[in-house]
Amino acid sequence: MLDTINVVFELENMVGDYIEVEVFDLLRKFFRRRGYYDLLKESDGKSLSIRLSYPRFFDNTNAYLITTKEECLEVNRVFIEEIRRFIYFEEGGVGVRANGDVLLTWFEANVAIKIKRVDVAFTHILEKDDSFNGYKNLYQLLNDIYMKRNPASIPKNISVIGNNEVETLMFTDTQNVGAYNRKIVIYNQYRKFCDYCSKDPLQLHSILQKYPDLPRRVRIEASKRIRRKPFEVLDFMEFDIFNAYVQQFADDTLNNLFNKELFDSASKDRIEWLKETIKKEREYPNFNYQAFIYRFIDEIWDYELIRKAIMETTDNLNSAYQACSTIREILKIYEKATGIKFFNMKETFEKIQKDLIKIRGEK
Repeated sequence: MLDTINVVFELENMVGDYIEVEVFDLLRKFFRRRGYYDLLKESDGKSLSIRLSYPRFFDNTNAYLITTKEECLEVNRVFIEEIRRFIYFEEGGVGVRANGDVLLTWFEANVAIKIKRVDVAFTHILEKDDSFNGYKNLYQLLNDIYMKRNPASIPKNISVIGNNEVETLMFTDTQNVGAYNRKIVIYNQYRKFCDYCSKDPLQLHSILQKYPDLPRRVRIEASKRIRRKPFEVLDFMEFDIFNAYVQQFADDTLNNLFNKELFDSASKDRIEWLKETIKKEREYPNFNYQAFIYRFIDEIWDYELIRKAIMETTDNLNSAYQACSTIREILKIYEKATGIKFFNMKETFEKIQKDLIKIRGEK
C-alpha cells in the first residue's frame, strides 16, 4: 500500500558555516548513491529533495507491495541509520571521521525532515481472462463520478497510440496536473514494467517469476501534497507513516472515485442520456437496435444501463424484451471480440469499493 514519499532535508537558517557545508556535502553524496531513494532536487545549498521508495527497500522494483506499518518503520529506521553512519564513518567504513562526532551531533540537532508528498498504492486483481483495457467502460463512469465531486478537474486518459488501449487514467483536483494537491492515478502496472524492461526481457521474466499476478494488477495510486510540521531526524525514525496516511488515502479514494452514491447518480445520468438518444434515433426511418448499438457502442458502457433505458422508453413490453435480448447478444459478441466488458460493471465497482473499505475501516 504505502509506496513512495517525497521528503526535504532542510535547515531553517543556513549561515554558511563550514560544518553546515560539510554535512550537506555528505548528504548530497549519500543520496547520489541511489538505491531505494533518489535525489530529486537541490535548493540553494540548504535543502535536498528526496524520493524514498518503501517497496524498493525490500526489492528492486515497486512490484513489491507494502502491507504493514512494521515494514514502513523498518525502512524509516534503516534509512536514517544509514545516513548517520555515512556522516560518522569514513567512506568505505574504514574508520571514524576525524570530526565524526561533531558532524553527527550537528546533523541530528539542526537538520529537519519535511514530508512534502505521499503516494499510497492500492491493487485490484483482475478476474481470469480480463484485461486492464477491458475495464474501459468502468473508467468512463469513474470519470463522471470524479467530475461530480471535482467539477474543476479535467481527468486525463493516456492510451496506446495505434490500438487506443487505455494505459493510464489521471484524476486531479485541478485542471493543471502539475499544480495538483490531490491526485489519483489508475494504471496498467504490467504495461509499465514491459516498457521499463523493453531492452532487458530477462529482467521482466525474473520479475514475473517473483510476482506472477503482475499481469492482472490494476494499480490505483493516490497522491497528496502534505503540510505538516517538520520532523527532527531521530523522530522521523519512529514515525508511523503507514497508519498516518494509508487509511486516510483509502477514504479519499472512496469519496472521490469509488463512491456508491455518486455511482448511482452517474448511472442514472447515463440512463437518461441513453433514453433521450433512443427517442431521437427512433424518429429516423428503418431504426433498428443492431445499428443503434454499433453506432453508440462507446456510449453504452454496460448492458444494465441500456436495458433500463429501453424498458423505460418502450410501451410494449414484448418489444422491449425482444430489443433487450437483441442488444444482449450483440454486446456479448462485441465483448468476446474486443475484451471490453459490457456486463457486471456494478459488481466490479463494488468489489474494488469493498477492498478499499477493508483498508479504511468501517465508519
